[in-house]
Amino acid sequence: MSSDGFRVGVSAAGEPRFETWGETIVARDEERDVTLLLTGELINSSARQAVASYNKRGRAFAAELDGSFAAAVVDARKARVLAVTDLVGSRRIFCSEAAGGKVVSTRLSDIASPGCPLDPVGVALVLATGAALNGRTLFAGVRALERASTHSVTGDGVDSRRYWDQGFSGEHAHRSPAALRRELVGLVRETVRDRRQAASGALLSLSAGLDSRAILGALVAEKGEVDVETFSYAHGAPKPGSDAALARDLAALYGVRHELVESYHGDLGAVIRENARLGSGLANFCDEVDAWTTLAARGPRGVLVGDECFGWVDVPMRSPEDVLEVVGIRGFDGIAWMARLLPGDVARSFEEALDSQLDEIYERSPDTRDLHDRKDFLYLDQRVTHVLMPWRDSFAGRLGRVQMPFLDRRILDLMQGVPSAMRRDKRLYREAIAEAFPDLLAVPRARRSGYLVNWNHELAAQGPALHAAVGSTGSRLDELVPREVVLELLARRRGARAGAGYGLKKAVDFAASRRGLAGRIARAAGARPLRRVDETTVLLRLLVLREALATG
Repeated sequence: MSSDGFRVGVSAAGEPRFETWGETIVARDEERDVTLLLTGELINSSARQAVASYNKRGRAFAAELDGSFAAAVVDARKARVLAVTDLVGSRRIFCSEAAGGKVVSTRLSDIASPGCPLDPVGVALVLATGAALNGRTLFAGVRALERASTHSVTGDGVDSRRYWDQGFSGEHAHRSPAALRRELVGLVRETVRDRRQAASGALLSLSAGLDSRAILGALVAEKGEVDVETFSYAHGAPKPGSDAALARDLAALYGVRHELVESYHGDLGAVIRENARLGSGLANFCDEVDAWTTLAARGPRGVLVGDECFGWVDVPMRSPEDVLEVVGIRGFDGIAWMARLLPGDVARSFEEALDSQLDEIYERSPDTRDLHDRKDFLYLDQRVTHVLMPWRDSFAGRLGRVQMPFLDRRILDLMQGVPSAMRRDKRLYREAIAEAFPDLLAVPRARRSGYLVNWNHELAAQGPALHAAVGSTGSRLDELVPREVVLELLARRRGARAGAGYGLKKAVDFAASRRGLAGRIARAAGARPLRRVDETTVLLRLLVLREALATG
């Protein structure tokens, strides 16, 4: 989790105040009394250049920025703070009303006081989808600021404006696929080169999918040799054909040093505590948190990862519900089975909250009949921003700066003009990578993970210890989900089959993510995907939430 950050407030009298910690960059213009606070990094300019641009263009300066960052301009003369988020919200800034004025901070604990009421919407979203979507948090009145926006914070409130809009114009429909492939490959090489230079000696998180292997190919194409080391997660000895084994083969193809890092050391209680401590209950459950702990213990290093937005899977969709399901956004129907366990008023509040929130999320997508455009918009707007980015910041960010070359602005701008037919199942990207790095395709794509743990089995085996911990520890989550619900679900796991539940589901999800298999499954079934979230998955989320909201 990022160790740098800032907190900025504007008092009721209009006086800006700020504090920073860690490696936050502070750039000042003494003459104009303007200060820029920056966490992360800018790719195309320096902090001092950004200050000069602000002095010249005002809040419009944000449109020139590119990188992975959170920033705030403290303009004392105008009694204003201008908070700026990057295109994908990779570094979050939280906002809340506080006594004496408005406050924004990169650290949630700064502005969510111990007495801050819980937000049933945020809690319900975490249980149903694994993360707090749409800028929600676990606390009422505390939100994550909108991505790709400037937020003017004054004594009167917060005024937010977008400086970059994601939309699908289809402007490249007239161009030949070959020309688009050449441009995309060129951008892939440029952005990988830029991010490698920003993180010399970084680790590459390598899998046997297409994304991280393309980064490896671009690194080799740039220098003929790679100055990064690669790693992947493993749980026990990797089986042939698994992601862990094939990632090792990819590294060997170029003679790159590769390490298999054990994903789980056997203590489920410790995994839950680390998920709560690092993710604050907002980040998706990290199966391999032990691997990140191992890597972080060796000292700071940057990490290159293959997160992207080239288009999501090609799955038949007939309705808004199908669109939301494809990008992993589930409503109350996913956890409706909990209704019989919850107090009636809580179950009703969860159902109302999720129904309302899903409507709001869907309405954010482009007003178009092309459901694939809506799906790809929501993939970036919700899944990347509120699921992947908090996960990256919380867990990979422990090592150092996380570099995501495929989420560079140049690539995002290109993909906005690519028609949906070429974004479906990442068609343009897959064809471009096959042409540019054909040798990488000699190693097949994985059909199994090789690092996922059967948490259902672990919950059964370690149930008594977890039961004792829940029974003896208070949590603010009990206000919404009584501890008896958690204890009941733990008791059920002890009687469940070891092979059922979360471990099997995750393995199926992993396979379904490869080459559009999810689409073929849906077509064969002739129906929309199942929306139910299994008990083991919800139980793990509840245990992490209880720990994150523990009262001692």
